[in-house]
Amino acid sequence: MKRDKHHVSQHPKFVRGRLKAIVHFIDTLPDTEDKHSPRELLKMGFVHPEIEYNVSAKTAQFGVSQSEAPLTFTELANYSTWFYIHPEKIAGTETVVTSRDFPIKISGTRKEVENTILQSLNTTPRQQS
Repeated sequence: MKRDKHHVSQHPKFVRGRLKAIVHFIDTLPDTEDKHSPRELLKMGFVHPEIEYNVSAKTAQFGVSQSEAPLTFTELANYSTWFYIHPEKIAGTETVVTSRDFPIKISGTRKEVENTILQSLNTTPRQQS
């Protein structure tokens, strides 16, 4: 998903609201041994579709009262925040898989990877053949 530089998800208030919402749901969702539960996936910054609406609503609620100051390194490094702000840097689609240690993978084609790298280098992506 490509967003322009003024998309709401890039504003510090919104991002801080998202971080607070994630912490809120990690604290309130039931604890489980299942590595694929919404709570466990949320710890990695992946918002499970089951709770996506609720996380978005809490993000908006918490974001209103947050600071507009630039994000700190810690804020950018927590819960995949940097990739949330820059989805164009992900070469494919995040999917939940059955691996216990790596329950999220990026599925993409070689062409998607090459185009993502080219876009990051500010060059023209290759045309689809």
